[in-house]
Amino acid sequence: MTRSRGMLLLLFLLLTLVVINASQWFVVRRATSALDDELGRRLKTVALAAVSEVTESVLLDPDVGDDFFARSQLDSLARRHDIDDIFLMDSDGIVLFELPNAGTTVDPFQAGGDSRRPLAGARSPSEILELDVEAFSRAVAGAPSASRILNLDGEIFKAAYAPVSEYDEFENRNVVSAVLGVTAGGGFHQNLPRLERTAWGITIGSAALILVLAAIFFGVLRRLSATEGALARAETLSAMGMMAAGVAHEVRNPLAIIAGTAQRLRRKYQPDDAEPDELFEFIPGEVERLNGILEGYLRFARDEPLAFGDSDLAAVVQRSVGMVRDEFAEREIRVDFSGTEAAAPLSGYPQRLQQVLLNLLLNAAQAMPQGGEVRITLERPGDLYRLTVEDDGSGFDSKALKGDAAFQPFFTTKEQGSGLGLAMSKRIVEGHGGTIAVGNHGGGGARVVVELPRSGTTREEA
Repeated sequence: MTRSRGMLLLLFLLLTLVVINASQWFVVRRATSALDDELGRRLKTVALAAVSEVTESVLLDPDVGDDFFARSQLDSLARRHDIDDIFLMDSDGIVLFELPNAGTTVDPFQAGGDSRRPLAGARSPSEILELDVEAFSRAVAGAPSASRILNLDGEIFKAAYAPVSEYDEFENRNVVSAVLGVTAGGGFHQNLPRLERTAWGITIGSAALILVLAAIFFGVLRRLSATEGALARAETLSAMGMMAAGVAHEVRNPLAIIAGTAQRLRRKYQPDDAEPDELFEFIPGEVERLNGILEGYLRFARDEPLAFGDSDLAAVVQRSVGMVRDEFAEREIRVDFSGTEAAAPLSGYPQRLQQVLLNLLLNAAQAMPQGGEVRITLERPGDLYRLTVEDDGSGFDSKALKGDAAFQPFFTTKEQGSGLGLAMSKRIVEGHGGTIAVGNHGGGGARVVVELPRSGTTREEA
């Protein structure tokens, strides 16, 4: 459930990011296109106005480059419309006249009278023509045209061309003899890179914002999931508490009768001077163990803290194995344990640790109805005790190994299982500050690994 929520949230955030950035880049492209079209129309209008004001006859005069009044008109026109360059070319692209840095040329009567000297930074008409010959060709064909956005040495600009015609008596029609070109954009197109930089800034900023929101939302989602899990566990514990109380009430009375009957049988059949018979000790011992199990269920439901004392984990293992040895022998189950030769002292609750080990041993036995072997090893890595229990059974299935399913109360794959053994074992181990993990070993059987700190740190102290 949490995973699907997270995926939906991530998908929503990604879609939001895509929509925001797609929308802004669409606006940027439309604005760029609109600016380009507007500049193209303006430049074509200026080129046509230049041809009209200077007149075609003057522009086609071979001495137009020395015509002060023609240059003054073009320079004045350039100032009024922020034109950068004005030039005249014949239909073959040969430059007939140029006014570089239009609107900023020196006075023709100064600088030695050479007003045709290009100022620093002027563009060459030939270089401009090489960038977009198609627009020039349309003008030669008789249609005013504008180039695409051009970039020359990092400078962004645009050019427009207007045909300059003269009457051809031989063909009896106007023929395009030259093309007047104008360029602009140094100031006009400065906004385009700025606009794109702004768009990139918004893109990066929105992506960063989405990442921050995703981190916040996933954090909230994890806390929500933890809260839901805690509520579910609380409901489960509440149900277990009610069940445990009912079971305890129904079972304790028969247990008291069994214990009383065992005492009467011992007094009747075992004289005071007779050798003690272990059989008479077995029934009270098992009754006490069953009472302990009932108390364990009640404590599990109430989540009571453990009462710690000095304990020996190796002794707990040996005692637990001894309790099931005869039963396992009848079922042809061998128990092999190692690492318990030396004492393994820790601060813990030996009865509850014994309950954990008995749960694991009985689970192993139930997984081997035809007999087999249970291997128990006690290791001492660093500040830990590692207790490993392996069997030759079928092992845990995929459902049990998915997440912490095997440790969920009432989860069981056995027909007669209660589903509380591993759940109680996990509660006890974690109460000792340890961990418990389940899996399968290479042979296919189950492996359960319990790690306990030697210091016996409790869950409340951790």
